Amino acid sequence: MTYPGGIAPEMIKNGFLVNSQSRGKKAIEYILSFPVEELQHLASLARETAFGYSSKNIRKRLIVVYEATLKKFQK
Repeated sequence: MTYPGGIAPEMIKNGFLVNSQSRGKKAIEYILSFPVEELQHLASLARETAFGYSSKNIRKRLIVVYEATLKKFQK
């Protein structure tokens, strides 16, 4: 759960964007009403999403972009 600023909307795939603390509270209350199995599933999805934004994975993607950019300018 996060506010819809910066790149957050692009990153949130299995969570909630909230515009206020009261909406955040409602979202938390809603999530806590889920069965344990569903909470575990959501936690697993959140870990997978977070892994995609690890510094190691971001570095790999940036290298690809940088190499492609260099090739364009070396022609």
